[in-house]
Amino acid sequence: MDKVLGASFIEQLNQGNKLDGKLAWKSTSWTAAINALQVKLNVKVDKHNIQARLKTWEKHYDILHPLLISCNSGSPITWDYTAGRIMVHDENVWNERLKVCSCLLTLHLTRDQNTLLMNSHFAFLMAQF
Repeated sequence: MDKVLGASFIEQLNQGNKLDGKLAWKSTSWTAAINALQVKLNVKVDKHNIQARLKTWEKHYDILHPLLISCNSGSPITWDYTAGRIMVHDENVWNERLKVCSCLLTLHLTRDQNTLLMNSHFAFLMAQF
């Protein structure tokens, strides 16, 4: 669901349908997101359901942004924009970050070798700021 929702809003963003302010989108954007979920996943939602999900994405962004702001190409933790995931190149550094910011554990991250996966919605959030 997040992938379809993220793709829909990225398309709306690219079409210039994002307004100033948080969760500020033209009405056509909300309709497009609702329709995308209905057509692709047969999921019936309304604007309020989508707004609630976007607020959750924002909470995830607020947790991850400080971590990722310190990342660069030489960092032991980087963001892979293509894959939409956090790349952990040094487990010790990641474990130290978890000690400092245990809030990272509240995200539903799954292990894939040395990679921590995130849903595509984080890439969407990064594109907005």
